Amino acid sequence: MTQRIRSFIFWIFFAIFIVATSLISLYAAGYRLHLSWPLNFKNLLQQTGTLILDSRPGGATITIDNYSGQNFWQKYFSTQPKQYYTPAKIKNIIPGEYLVRFNLTGYWPYEKKIRIYPGEATYLEDIDFFRQDLPVKIIDAKVQGVQMTSDQNYIILPDDKKIIDLNTEAETQISLSADTFKRPEDLINIVKPKEVKYISLISSDLLIYATDWEIYLFDAKANKHTLITRLSEQITSVAWRTGGYIIYSTNNSINIINLKDRTNLTALISLERISAPVLNAKGDTLYFTAKIGNQEGLYKLFIK
Repeated sequence: MTQRIRSFIFWIFFAIFIVATSLISLYAAGYRLHLSWPLNFKNLLQQTGTLILDSRPGGATITIDNYSGQNFWQKYFSTQPKQYYTPAKIKNIIPGEYLVRFNLTGYWPYEKKIRIYPGEATYLEDIDFFRQDLPVKIIDAKVQGVQMTSDQNYIILPDDKKIIDLNTEAETQISLSADTFKRPEDLINIVKPKEVKYISLISSDLLIYATDWEIYLFDAKANKHTLITRLSEQITSVAWRTGGYIIYSTNNSINIINLKDRTNLTALISLERISAPVLNAKGDTLYFTAKIGNQEGLYKLFIK
């Protein structure tokens, strides 16, 4: 082998070493080659972002549209796709908009659009899963509006003249007075719009209320009304659930919406006929009267 050939081989390996070292350094710094056709040399090398996810309960499967999560070796030599579960920290994502889907057995699925920015972390941690369950019948009852006492221990069925103890789920007798029930008319006087039909207190300064077709957030301090959503079905109730959730009903469904993500609506249940539900003190069970098939009664639905 001549000196010229040896020099040529040396410089070839030296160039490969420099390129490989540079690529490894860029990879460690969060940069990736973004190959697409036709080639866009301006965006050929991009700084990636990070996505941090969590849910309650954990262990949910995470799917990100148009993102495989595989490195070069996994992409071309592995037959198994990379799988993520909450909680998770996913690095080296090319900047852009993605649809993230969460699935957990026994719970309603959740999805949200997010945007990844170069060199930044995007957080998606306030994911609450609600149970995908069937209602359980407690007693026979007509489909009617139910009332809950202010201490949230009893349910009143006015048409059937029955009182149900939520601790035993059995019929009982208690003394009723003017203080037994919450008085929404007092709150309605604060909100003032005449078309207000349903109302639920969040705090001393905040509440939500509903007209026949719209749900609003009302800030008493600022005297500000903010539209949350507008529906095509008539609203029959609205209730606040701790954690930032609004539960509302129509004549045949109960739904829940996240106040922080108003586009994400979960239909908890749909039935032929259903009354306005009430939520227990723990916020994990809904009570309502409904008709399921030929059966009418007072039902409970576990949501957490």
